Amino acid sequence: MVVSKKKIRANRRNAQLSTGPNDTSRTRLNALKHGILSEAVLIRAGDGAEDESEFRSFSDKMREDLAPEGALEELEVEKLIGIAWRNGRLLAYESAVISKQRDQAIKDWEEQHPLVQAHKQWTNRQSRQGEAKQPRQWEPGQPYEWAIKQPGDSVRKYPLGPRVTPIDFYILLYFMQALALRELAKDEPLESAVVRSMVCHKAQKLGVHLDDVIGSKPESELYGDCSPEQVQNVIDAACELKNISQDDFWDAVDTDELRALKGTVEALVRIESERDRAGDVAGIPDDACLGTIQRYDAHLTRDFHKTLQGLQQLQAARLSLRSPAPLAVDVDMGEDPTK
Repeated sequence: MVVSKKKIRANRRNAQLSTGPNDTSRTRLNALKHGILSEAVLIRAGDGAEDESEFRSFSDKMREDLAPEGALEELEVEKLIGIAWRNGRLLAYESAVISKQRDQAIKDWEEQHPLVQAHKQWTNRQSRQGEAKQPRQWEPGQPYEWAIKQPGDSVRKYPLGPRVTPIDFYILLYFMQALALRELAKDEPLESAVVRSMVCHKAQKLGVHLDDVIGSKPESELYGDCSPEQVQNVIDAACELKNISQDDFWDAVDTDELRALKGTVEALVRIESERDRAGDVAGIPDDACLGTIQRYDAHLTRDFHKTLQGLQQLQAARLSLRSPAPLAVDVDMGEDPTK
Protein backbone atom coordinates (compact mmCIF):
# COMPACT_ATOMS: atom_id res chain seq x y z
CA MET A 1 0.00 0.00 0.00
CA VAL A 2 1.47 3.32 -1.06
CA VAL A 3 0.98 6.28 1.27
CA SER A 4 0.38 9.51 -0.53
CA LYS A 5 2.49 12.56 0.04
CA LYS A 6 -0.62 14.33 1.29
CA LYS A 7 -1.10 11.67 4.03
CA ILE A 8 2.52 11.92 5.07
CA ARG A 9 2.25 15.70 5.45
CA ALA A 10 -0.95 15.27 7.52
CA ASN A 11 0.75 12.77 9.85
CA ARG A 12 3.60 15.16 10.39
CA ARG A 13 1.19 17.98 11.27
CA ASN A 14 -0.66 15.74 13.73
CA ALA A 15 2.60 14.73 15.38
CA GLN A 16 3.25 18.36 16.17
CA LEU A 17 -0.02 18.40 18.15
CA SER A 18 0.96 15.43 20.39
CA THR A 19 0.05 15.72 24.11
CA GLY A 20 3.35 14.18 25.21
CA PRO A 21 6.02 16.24 26.99
CA ASN A 22 8.20 18.47 24.88
CA ASP A 23 11.09 18.25 27.35
CA THR A 24 11.73 15.21 29.57
CA SER A 25 14.90 16.56 31.14
CA ARG A 26 13.01 17.28 34.38
CA THR A 27 10.31 14.60 34.47
CA ARG A 28 12.84 11.84 33.97
CA LEU A 29 14.03 12.55 37.54
CA ASN A 30 10.61 12.13 39.15
CA ALA A 31 11.60 8.89 40.91
CA LEU A 32 14.43 10.74 42.62
CA LYS A 33 12.56 13.96 43.19
CA HIS A 34 9.71 12.19 45.00
CA GLY A 35 12.18 10.46 47.30
CA ILE A 36 11.59 6.88 46.18
CA LEU A 37 15.21 5.99 46.85
CA SER A 38 15.61 7.80 50.18
CA GLU A 39 12.21 6.57 51.41
CA ALA A 40 13.59 3.05 51.41
CA VAL A 41 15.20 3.96 54.74
CA LEU A 42 11.79 4.76 56.29
CA ILE A 43 10.34 2.17 58.69
CA ARG A 44 6.66 1.96 57.81
CA ALA A 45 5.30 -0.86 59.99
CA GLY A 46 5.70 -2.37 63.44
CA ASP A 47 6.33 -0.82 66.84
CA GLY A 48 9.16 1.29 65.46
CA ALA A 49 7.14 2.75 62.56
CA GLU A 50 8.29 6.25 61.63
CA ASP A 51 6.18 9.26 60.66
CA GLU A 52 6.03 9.49 56.86
CA SER A 53 4.89 13.13 56.86
CA GLU A 54 7.79 14.06 59.13
CA PHE A 55 10.18 12.25 56.82
CA ARG A 56 8.80 14.02 53.74
CA SER A 57 9.08 17.41 55.45
CA PHE A 58 12.67 16.64 56.41
CA SER A 59 13.46 15.48 52.86
CA ASP A 60 11.96 18.61 51.32
CA LYS A 61 14.02 20.88 53.57
CA MET A 62 17.22 18.99 52.79
CA ARG A 63 16.51 19.12 49.07
CA GLU A 64 15.69 22.83 49.25
CA ASP A 65 18.98 23.61 51.03
CA LEU A 66 21.14 21.47 48.72
CA ALA A 67 19.34 22.45 45.47
CA PRO A 68 20.36 19.45 43.32
CA GLU A 69 20.12 19.44 39.54
CA GLY A 70 20.60 16.41 37.36
CA ALA A 71 20.48 12.73 38.13
CA LEU A 72 23.89 12.51 39.82
CA GLU A 73 23.25 15.41 42.17
CA GLU A 74 19.81 14.03 43.00
CA LEU A 75 21.37 10.68 43.86
CA GLU A 76 23.87 12.31 46.20
CA VAL A 77 21.12 14.27 47.92
CA GLU A 78 19.06 11.08 48.32
CA LYS A 79 22.04 9.46 50.02
CA LEU A 80 22.47 12.44 52.34
CA ILE A 81 18.79 12.36 53.31
CA GLY A 82 19.00 8.66 54.15
CA ILE A 83 22.20 9.08 56.19
CA ALA A 84 20.85 12.06 58.12
CA TRP A 85 17.58 10.23 58.85
CA ARG A 86 19.44 7.18 60.15
CA ASN A 87 21.52 9.47 62.35
CA GLY A 88 18.32 10.75 63.95
CA ARG A 89 17.30 7.16 64.54
CA LEU A 90 20.66 6.55 66.25
CA LEU A 91 20.02 9.47 68.61
CA ALA A 92 16.59 8.03 69.45
CA TYR A 93 18.22 4.66 70.16
CA GLU A 94 20.78 6.25 72.47
CA SER A 95 18.01 8.08 74.34
CA ALA A 96 16.03 4.83 74.72
CA VAL A 97 19.09 2.97 76.04
CA ILE A 98 19.77 5.67 78.63
CA SER A 99 16.11 5.78 79.67
CA LYS A 100 16.00 2.00 80.11
CA GLN A 101 19.23 1.95 82.12
CA ARG A 102 18.03 4.82 84.30
CA ASP A 103 14.73 3.07 85.05
CA GLN A 104 16.59 -0.12 85.97
CA ALA A 105 19.04 1.77 88.19
CA ILE A 106 16.18 3.43 90.07
CA LYS A 107 14.39 0.10 90.42
CA ASP A 108 17.54 -1.52 91.84
CA TRP A 109 18.01 1.38 94.26
CA GLU A 110 14.40 1.10 95.44
CA GLU A 111 14.60 -2.65 95.97
CA GLN A 112 17.78 -2.35 98.05
CA HIS A 113 16.59 0.58 100.15
CA PRO A 114 16.51 -0.22 103.90
CA LEU A 115 12.84 0.75 104.21
CA VAL A 116 11.80 -1.67 101.48
CA GLN A 117 14.03 -4.41 102.86
CA ALA A 118 12.62 -3.92 106.37
CA HIS A 119 9.07 -4.12 105.05
CA LYS A 120 9.86 -7.33 103.16
CA GLN A 121 11.36 -8.88 106.28
CA TRP A 122 8.30 -7.93 108.33
CA THR A 123 5.96 -9.33 105.67
CA ASN A 124 7.91 -12.59 105.55
CA ARG A 125 7.89 -12.84 109.33
CA GLN A 126 4.14 -12.34 109.44
CA SER A 127 3.69 -15.05 106.81
CA ARG A 128 5.83 -17.51 108.76
CA GLN A 129 3.83 -16.83 111.89
CA GLY A 130 0.75 -17.82 109.93
CA GLU A 131 -1.51 -14.90 110.72
CA ALA A 132 -5.08 -15.92 109.99
CA LYS A 133 -6.09 -12.54 108.62
CA GLN A 134 -3.71 -10.30 106.71
CA PRO A 135 -4.76 -6.68 106.08
CA ARG A 136 -5.63 -5.80 102.50
CA GLN A 137 -2.52 -4.29 100.97
CA TRP A 138 -2.07 -0.92 99.35
CA GLU A 139 -0.31 -0.86 95.97
CA PRO A 140 1.05 2.04 93.92
CA GLY A 141 -1.75 3.59 91.92
CA GLN A 142 -4.33 3.31 94.69
CA PRO A 143 -5.38 6.48 96.55
CA TYR A 144 -3.19 7.26 99.54
CA GLU A 145 -6.37 8.08 101.46
CA TRP A 146 -7.23 4.37 101.43
CA ALA A 147 -4.04 3.44 103.26
CA ILE A 148 -4.37 5.98 106.05
CA LYS A 149 -7.80 4.60 106.93
CA GLN A 150 -6.28 1.22 107.73
CA PRO A 151 -5.20 0.24 111.26
CA GLY A 152 -1.67 0.91 112.39
CA ASP A 153 0.49 4.01 112.62
CA SER A 154 4.04 2.73 112.19
CA VAL A 155 5.90 2.65 108.88
CA ARG A 156 6.56 -1.06 109.09
CA LYS A 157 2.93 -1.77 109.99
CA TYR A 158 1.41 0.02 107.00
CA PRO A 159 -0.69 -2.34 104.86
CA LEU A 160 1.71 -1.91 101.94
CA GLY A 161 2.02 -4.30 99.04
CA PRO A 162 5.31 -5.73 97.74
CA ARG A 163 5.72 -3.16 94.94
CA VAL A 164 5.94 -0.05 97.10
CA THR A 165 8.91 2.30 96.84
CA PRO A 166 10.74 4.25 99.56
CA ILE A 167 8.95 7.39 98.39
CA ASP A 168 5.61 5.61 98.89
CA PHE A 169 6.61 4.96 102.50
CA TYR A 170 7.28 8.62 103.22
CA ILE A 171 4.22 9.90 101.39
CA LEU A 172 2.05 7.51 103.36
CA LEU A 173 3.82 8.50 106.56
CA TYR A 174 3.10 12.14 105.72
CA PHE A 175 -0.59 11.39 105.25
CA MET A 176 -0.68 9.42 108.50
CA GLN A 177 0.89 12.29 110.42
CA ALA A 178 -1.42 14.82 108.79
CA LEU A 179 -4.34 12.60 109.76
CA ALA A 180 -3.05 12.43 113.33
CA LEU A 181 -2.90 16.22 113.58
CA ARG A 182 -6.45 16.43 112.28
CA GLU A 183 -7.61 13.84 114.82
CA LEU A 184 -5.83 15.72 117.61
CA ALA A 185 -7.92 18.80 116.85
CA LYS A 186 -11.22 16.97 117.42
CA ASP A 187 -13.31 17.36 120.57
CA GLU A 188 -12.83 13.68 121.47
CA PRO A 189 -9.33 12.85 120.18
CA LEU A 190 -9.07 9.60 122.13
CA GLU A 191 -11.78 8.10 119.92
CA SER A 192 -9.06 7.78 117.27
CA ALA A 193 -6.81 4.71 117.39
CA VAL A 194 -4.02 6.76 115.83
CA VAL A 195 -4.20 9.35 118.60
CA ARG A 196 -4.39 6.68 121.34
CA SER A 197 -1.22 5.14 119.97
CA MET A 198 0.54 8.53 119.83
CA VAL A 199 -0.44 9.34 123.39
CA CYS A 200 0.88 6.02 124.69
CA HIS A 201 4.20 6.43 122.90
CA LYS A 202 4.58 9.99 124.21
CA ALA A 203 3.87 8.83 127.76
CA GLN A 204 6.38 6.03 127.32
CA LYS A 205 9.03 8.59 126.33
CA LEU A 206 8.22 10.53 129.48
CA GLY A 207 8.96 7.45 131.57
CA VAL A 208 5.53 5.89 132.09
CA HIS A 209 5.50 2.07 132.26
CA LEU A 210 2.54 1.39 130.03
CA ASP A 211 1.97 -2.23 131.00
CA ASP A 212 1.67 -1.24 134.66
CA VAL A 213 -0.87 1.47 133.90
CA ILE A 214 -2.92 -0.34 131.28
CA GLY A 215 -3.01 -3.56 133.28
CA SER A 216 -2.78 -5.90 130.30
CA LYS A 217 -0.72 -5.90 127.16
CA PRO A 218 -2.77 -4.90 124.10
CA GLU A 219 -3.03 -7.14 121.07
CA SER A 220 -1.05 -4.62 119.06
CA GLU A 221 2.31 -3.27 120.18
CA LEU A 222 1.15 0.07 118.75
CA TYR A 223 -1.30 0.54 121.64
CA GLY A 224 -4.00 1.77 119.27
CA ASP A 225 -6.08 -1.19 120.43
CA CYS A 226 -6.30 0.21 123.95
CA SER A 227 -9.61 1.68 125.02
CA PRO A 228 -10.03 5.46 125.48
CA GLU A 229 -10.36 4.87 129.23
CA GLN A 230 -7.05 2.99 129.38
CA VAL A 231 -5.28 5.74 127.45
CA GLN A 232 -6.77 8.41 129.72
CA ASN A 233 -5.20 6.56 132.64
CA VAL A 234 -1.88 6.73 130.77
CA ILE A 235 -2.27 10.50 130.37
CA ASP A 236 -3.02 10.89 134.08
CA ALA A 237 0.07 8.86 134.94
CA ALA A 238 2.28 10.98 132.67
CA CYS A 239 0.96 14.25 134.09
CA GLU A 240 1.51 13.04 137.64
CA LEU A 241 5.01 11.76 136.86
CA LYS A 242 6.13 15.04 135.24
CA ASN A 243 3.95 17.33 137.33
CA ILE A 244 2.33 18.92 134.30
CA SER A 245 -1.25 19.70 133.36
CA GLN A 246 -3.19 17.73 130.79
CA ASP A 247 -3.16 20.78 128.49
CA ASP A 248 0.65 20.78 128.67
CA PHE A 249 0.69 17.08 127.86
CA TRP A 250 -1.53 17.54 124.79
CA ASP A 251 0.60 20.49 123.66
CA ALA A 252 3.66 18.26 123.88
CA VAL A 253 1.97 15.57 121.79
CA ASP A 254 0.94 18.18 119.23
CA THR A 255 4.47 19.63 119.09
CA ASP A 256 5.97 16.18 118.59
CA GLU A 257 3.63 15.49 115.67
CA LEU A 258 4.38 18.82 113.99
CA ARG A 259 8.11 18.15 114.37
CA ALA A 260 7.65 14.65 112.97
CA LEU A 261 5.65 15.99 110.02
CA LYS A 262 8.40 18.48 109.21
CA GLY A 263 10.99 15.71 109.44
CA THR A 264 8.96 13.56 107.06
CA VAL A 265 8.81 16.35 104.48
CA GLU A 266 12.57 16.84 104.74
CA ALA A 267 13.12 13.09 104.43
CA LEU A 268 10.87 12.95 101.38
CA VAL A 269 12.89 15.68 99.65
CA ARG A 270 16.13 13.92 100.57
CA ILE A 271 15.00 10.51 99.36
CA GLU A 272 13.76 11.95 96.06
CA SER A 273 17.22 13.45 95.53
CA GLU A 274 18.81 10.07 96.30
CA ARG A 275 16.53 8.40 93.76
CA ASP A 276 17.40 10.99 91.10
CA ARG A 277 21.12 10.55 91.75
CA ALA A 278 20.74 6.78 91.39
CA GLY A 279 19.20 7.38 87.98
CA ASP A 280 21.77 10.00 86.95
CA VAL A 281 24.57 7.49 87.49
CA ALA A 282 23.10 5.52 84.58
CA GLY A 283 23.06 8.60 82.33
CA ILE A 284 25.67 7.13 79.97
CA PRO A 285 25.14 3.88 78.03
CA ASP A 286 27.14 0.90 79.27
CA ASP A 287 30.36 -0.05 77.49
CA ALA A 288 28.75 -2.49 75.05
CA CYS A 289 25.99 -0.10 73.93
CA LEU A 290 28.33 2.88 73.93
CA GLY A 291 30.76 1.08 71.62
CA THR A 292 27.96 0.18 69.21
CA ILE A 293 26.67 3.77 69.20
CA GLN A 294 30.12 5.25 68.63
CA ARG A 295 30.94 2.90 65.76
CA TYR A 296 27.63 3.50 64.01
CA ASP A 297 27.91 7.26 64.54
CA ALA A 298 31.43 7.29 63.10
CA HIS A 299 30.22 5.29 60.08
CA LEU A 300 27.32 7.66 59.41
CA THR A 301 29.43 10.77 59.91
CA ARG A 302 32.10 9.53 57.53
CA ASP A 303 29.55 8.60 54.86
CA PHE A 304 27.73 11.91 55.21
CA HIS A 305 30.85 14.03 54.73
CA LYS A 306 32.10 11.96 51.80
CA THR A 307 28.72 12.18 50.08
CA LEU A 308 28.45 15.91 50.76
CA GLN A 309 31.91 16.50 49.31
CA GLY A 310 30.94 14.52 46.22
CA LEU A 311 27.82 16.65 45.78
CA GLN A 312 29.79 19.87 46.19
CA GLN A 313 32.25 18.78 43.52
CA LEU A 314 29.44 17.94 41.09
CA GLN A 315 27.79 21.30 41.70
CA ALA A 316 31.09 23.15 41.32
CA ALA A 317 31.72 21.44 37.99
CA ARG A 318 28.18 22.20 36.80
CA LEU A 319 28.38 25.85 37.75
CA SER A 320 31.89 26.17 36.25
CA LEU A 321 33.13 27.99 39.27
CA ARG A 322 36.46 29.75 38.89
CA SER A 323 37.51 28.62 42.32
CA PRO A 324 38.48 24.96 42.59
CA ALA A 325 35.99 22.42 43.89
CA PRO A 326 36.23 21.62 47.61
CA LEU A 327 38.97 19.20 48.46
CA ALA A 328 37.71 15.78 49.47
CA VAL A 329 39.70 14.92 52.58
CA ASP A 330 39.24 11.40 53.88
CA VAL A 331 39.00 11.39 57.66
CA ASP A 332 39.27 7.97 59.25
CA MET A 333 37.44 8.12 62.58
CA GLY A 334 38.34 4.57 63.49
CA GLU A 335 41.27 3.28 65.54
CA ASP A 336 44.82 4.40 64.87
CA PRO A 337 46.36 1.63 62.67
CA THR A 338 49.83 2.36 64.11
CA LYS A 339 48.73 1.24 67.56
